[in-house]
Amino acid sequence: PFQEPLNQLLRDYANPSYVDTQFPFMRHFDAFDGHSWAAGLFTFGDGRNQESTGEAINAYYSAYLYAKATGLEETADFYEIILNMEATSGKLYWHPTTAEAKQLYMDPFVHNAVGILWSAKADFATFFGADAEFIFGIQMIPFTPATKLLVTKDWVSDAWCPAKPCAGPMKAAAEHANLNGWAQFLYTAYSMVDRKAALDVVAKCTPDDGNTLTNVLHWIATSGQQLA
Repeated sequence: PFQEPLNQLLRDYANPSYVDTQFPFMRHFDAFDGHSWAAGLFTFGDGRNQESTGEAINAYYSAYLYAKATGLEETADFYEIILNMEATSGKLYWHPTTAEAKQLYMDPFVHNAVGILWSAKADFATFFGADAEFIFGIQMIPFTPATKLLVTKDWVSDAWCPAKPCAGPMKAAAEHANLNGWAQFLYTAYSMVDRKAALDVVAKCTPDDGNTLTNVLHWIATSGQQLA
């Protein structure tokens, strides 16, 4: 009884058909740019925008899992392609290392993360606050197996500890978050660099709504098995 409503929901945001008369083809995904725009074709003063790459890849990951579970193998293959395109673009445009950011965005953008990517600019900001833990964290969450397609050891290492002693912006953001849910997100990502140090901290943090310590510990326990 639930399959038809789920089909409708999926077709609303990830419709794989050009001939569907009820819903547009891939409402948010821009095949030319290789990633989604949060508001689809709707534009703002600086063009279209995308904030959370973590939410974007997990939207298509859920579509992929649903297609697999319902026996739609060709549709699942299509969603797997979209998922990998979204993750590749996320790493390139939202998760640059210091060197990559200098090459891609040039001065005065000197950050290891893009909070909101617009058609015409890159912002180190979010729509809900300017704290750095929000900016880094929104590019990770939610933590699922698909997150390993997006969050890489090289990016986290560069943002956390670009040189000794460690004093990178992601580390500073995690400390500023002071053991709240955002700190737990950042330390979960840091487990790809130093699993033991991350484990020592995440258990002391208060999980964010929608997250659990069980999910965090499972992700950390498997974080060394990063997907190719």
